[in-house]
Amino acid sequence: MFNHIKLTAVLVLLMVVLAGCSTEKNIPTQQSAGDNPKVETILERRDNHYLLDGIKLHMTRDQVIAAAGEPKEVETVSLNPKIVALKYPEYTVWVSENPNASTHGVTDINVFVRTKCTDKGIKVGDPVEKVREKYGKPDIQDGYGLAYALDKESEKIDDALWFTIKDGIVTSWSVVYKWSLNP
Repeated sequence: MFNHIKLTAVLVLLMVVLAGCSTEKNIPTQQSAGDNPKVETILERRDNHYLLDGIKLHMTRDQVIAAAGEPKEVETVSLNPKIVALKYPEYTVWVSENPNASTHGVTDINVFVRTKCTDKGIKVGDPVEKVREKYGKPDIQDGYGLAYALDKESEKIDDALWFTIKDGIVTSWSVVYKWSLNP
């Protein structure tokens, strides 16, 4: 149980720290008239889980690579438990490679570009008001962002969405474990 709490704390801390490391600097609150990038929805709900670009929580590193291809970079973030970051151009996939842990496999998928959006159209650069309009009242709200559990009633479904907010603007969004949102 202690390792589970420790892993949760490490993952949440990494999400918060890396949210500030977005590759997109100075995210505007509004796009200029000539700046209209194509936005692609990469998040969907399927079989009571979120599926992001073919990746879902609990997948192994090999399953992620089979779904999304080879990452541009692989970084070992932690050794005990072993956590690796599979870095793709539009998102980072966090994988716990401790086979004895209850959180083995994908634990978090963090999106940090404006050209990819959630199932309800939320993307980096959107105002927090749009998140609340599309998803309603958050299950968790703190100084870093908003969280929404996929299924608030089921103990079997552990997917949730986390929106990192800075100055009222979405700076990244993630698919995370619901249990990591417990205060």
